[in-house]
Amino acid sequence: MVDIESGVRRPATLSDVASCATMVDAIENLDMVFSPVSAQDVPAGVGVVLEYATTVHNCSKHVHLVDLSSAYEAEYIIRIAAEVAGGLDNLSRRPIISDMICSVSPLSIDASAFATALTFVQKGLPISSTSVPLTGGTSPITSAGALALANAEAIGIITILEAFHPGTPIVYSTMSSVMDPRTGKYRAAAPEAIWMRIAGVQVADRYGIPFMVGGVNSASKAPDIQGGYEKAITAVVSRLAGADIFAGFGGLDNATAFGMDQLVIDSEICEHIAQALEDRPIDDENLALDVIAKIGPEGHFMAEKHTLKHVNEIWIPHLSPVGGISGADHDLFLKNARKRVREILDTHRAAALDPTMAERIEEITKEARMSYQQEKS
Repeated sequence: MVDIESGVRRPATLSDVASCATMVDAIENLDMVFSPVSAQDVPAGVGVVLEYATTVHNCSKHVHLVDLSSAYEAEYIIRIAAEVAGGLDNLSRRPIISDMICSVSPLSIDASAFATALTFVQKGLPISSTSVPLTGGTSPITSAGALALANAEAIGIITILEAFHPGTPIVYSTMSSVMDPRTGKYRAAAPEAIWMRIAGVQVADRYGIPFMVGGVNSASKAPDIQGGYEKAITAVVSRLAGADIFAGFGGLDNATAFGMDQLVIDSEICEHIAQALEDRPIDDENLALDVIAKIGPEGHFMAEKHTLKHVNEIWIPHLSPVGGISGADHDLFLKNARKRVREILDTHRAAALDPTMAERIEEITKEARMSYQQEKS
């Protein structure tokens, strides 16, 4: 976690999980929580259970779990989700949680992770089948070779899950990454990785399966110019390719750190893109030929009723400074992002859970803690 006040990296806590959930709940164009941080101040064996319980107290949106490692944790999380949804039948009909199963490249599946996915599948809950090979490390170094391997892994998982439980709701996801040949490190926004995202969307479309992309990525260690252009490029290309779900909001330094100011910036980038790519009507009202004819040469449109009618359709950025160059504060964008984070954390509160429901969730988390401690001893 990159601390919003000091800018210093530190291990994430359960309090950070609550803050991240609050941020996602408040930001309108974010649709789900994608487990941005893992709390390091809770027992590892039940950490994800406690994180999920904390999240539902602070966010009413869908939660996609990415770090579940045991069917034991999955059972408790499903029990909590069923409480929130009003019963297991309601949860299966309208899932508020989903799980990611990620292959172990090349061509392997972790048995514990697979058991976790089956726990979700048996309850009719969605799964994202994900492959994250590293070119030259855990996949061929060529983009096409990495794509072929990633597809084999993702489709292999889907085939097995559908065999166990036909009709399982599935999301296809390949997040192939590029190894820097000089250092061996992962490069999140490399051109080759962007190509593999585009190709992955096309492959998923060929199968008729929704596609999730880690499409808001950067190698930058802080919200800066590099982060801005890398995240904008990865997001707009993925959107133009037709990706259905985007992950990676708030990620820094090749997804090894998370910043809430970066989360706000990323949401603005994607809102900007969504507005730019929105379908816009071309009809008599919007062509405004009668207004153009009325004004004629050398006039202006500021006083026209047509302008007043449509002026609120113009998108206004939340963070970008608007004004003259003279005396410009070049850090104003980042300052605005951090101001927005503080405003949300100070003022936003998710809809409170019913007290009886909250009490039952607390009992489930206590049971998970006790069972885990007994299991360890």
